[in-house]
This record gives sequence, structure tokens and C-alpha cells, in this order.
Amino acid sequence: AHTQVSMDPAQVYANVGALTAALLRAKPDVIKGGLPKYVSRVHVCSSMGRGLEVEASSLLAAMDAAAAAMAAAGA
Repeated sequence: AHTQVSMDPAQVYANVGALTAALLRAKPDVIKGGLPKYVSRVHVCSSMGRGLEVEASSLLAAMDAAAAAMAAAGA
């Protein structure tokens, strides 16, 4: 059986933010610089769709927004 799962844009943004935070936590200390020095390219796609390239600055913005949303939800 096939189950379709839909996410609204805010949920996708939050997931991308969580992914970005996890990538930054996993970055070895010997790599100096931020995300652009550690991750060269990122593409996002649905299971059967075309991939879209995402800029690193967008990933960092998503991470900040996800952190703010989690803080607001916990308050």
C-alpha cells in the first residue's frame, strides 16, 4: 500500500533547518569556516520529482527560523 504524506511549507522549512543544524554539529573542528566550507552543494527533491539546488544562506536562514519556532513552542 502506498501512503502519500504532504507537508506544508513551514514543515519543510523546519525540517531543512533541523538538517542544517545537524550538519553543522557533525562538521569536524579541523574544517575552518561555516557551512559553505563544509557543504558544497545541496539539492532538495520529492521522491519522484526533480531536484532543486538550495543556497547555503537559505539553509542557515531555515535553521535560525526552526530554532526560533522551537523556542516559541517551548515557551
